Amino acid sequence: MPHPSAQSDTELIAQILSSPDEGMKALFAKHGPLVRALIRRHGFLPEDCEEIFQELSLRLVKDDFKLLRDWDPAKCPLKGYLAVVAESACVSFFRSAFHRYTQRKRDGAEFEGDASSILSLSDSRARSPLEHLMRLHDLGRVRHHLEASLSAGKVNDQDRAIFELRVGGLSWEEIGESVGVSPQVARNRMQRLKGVLRQGLHRDGSVI
Repeated sequence: MPHPSAQSDTELIAQILSSPDEGMKALFAKHGPLVRALIRRHGFLPEDCEEIFQELSLRLVKDDFKLLRDWDPAKCPLKGYLAVVAESACVSFFRSAFHRYTQRKRDGAEFEGDASSILSLSDSRARSPLEHLMRLHDLGRVRHHLEASLSAGKVNDQDRAIFELRVGGLSWEEIGESVGVSPQVARNRMQRLKGVLRQGLHRDGSVI
C-alpha cells in the first residue's frame, strides 16, 4: 500500500469506498494535521478539540460517505473541502456549548469547565459567550450571501474554501498550500470575494 502522502486525493477517496477502515486511516494520516490545526485555532479546550474531530469523522462516514462522495476535485482540492467541513463542525460545537452554558446559567449551576470551552473562537483575546454568538451571527450572514453567490455562479468552491480557511486563522501561505494556489493568488481571490459579498451585505449594513 502506498504511503498516504504519495496517494492522490482521488485515490484516497477510492480507497475509502473500497476499504473504509484503511481508507479513513490514510485520509487522516494525510489531512488530519491540517484539520486538527484548524480546530485548535478556535481556542477550544484539548478535550473539546478531540470531540469536534470525532464529530467531523462521523460526518464524513455518515450516509455511506456522502460528504466524501460529493467532493468534486474539479472544483476544489480535498484540503479546502475538509476545511469547510471542519469549520462547520466547530460552529455546530460552539452553538451546542453556548446552549449548555445558558441552560446552566438559568439553572443556577456552577459553570466549571463548560464556559471555558467556548472562550475563544478565532483570536487570542477571550470573549464572552454572547460576543461569540454575535460573531457567529455576523459570520452566518456573510455565509448566507456566500452561498447565494456560489449558487449564482459569482464565486466557486475554491473561493469558499479560501474564505473558510481565512476565517479559521490560516496564513496566506497555508491557505495557498491548502487550495493549490500561490499565497498572492489566494489573497487576490479573497479581495475579489469581499467585493462580491459587499454587494449582498450592503442592504443590511454589514461591513467586512
